[in-house]
Amino acid sequence: MNSHNTDSVDKNAQRLSIFLKGSARILEFSSITLLGTGIGSTLCNFFVEQLGQERFDAWSERLAALPPGGPDKAQKVEALLADPADGPPTRNLMYAWYTGTWNAIPGLPNDATRVISSRAYQEALVWPLIGAHPGGAKQQGWDAWSRPPSMSPLR
Repeated sequence: MNSHNTDSVDKNAQRLSIFLKGSARILEFSSITLLGTGIGSTLCNFFVEQLGQERFDAWSERLAALPPGGPDKAQKVEALLADPADGPPTRNLMYAWYTGTWNAIPGLPNDATRVISSRAYQEALVWPLIGAHPGGAKQQGWDAWSRPPSMSPLR
């Protein structure tokens, strides 16, 4: 592997790490939980494609800079969501992790509301949180309907 490829791999790993940290801060899930879904790199790459690298890097750094808690976190999150440039991708970030889908952002060229990937849909956070399975995937098995839902293993 030449140094250009190594630099590229390092930059992508760093970008994913910052994306997961920012996602964890906005969603209040641990980075490990988000990484465990297996869709972190898919979502990160999708957001880079949608926003462009420069805008993505600035936005994800802003997410990662959110405090992990404390009295001013809610105020900073509110300001981020109200920001005309960073609010739409931040709302889409939450929506993407929970449902595996993307809502079109007005002003982005060739943008459309869509499922990010079949895997993102199947591994979305909503399914374990509600004790269900994604329709058409990960069937629960025989007689599952007769048992009460289990508690969410997430957090």
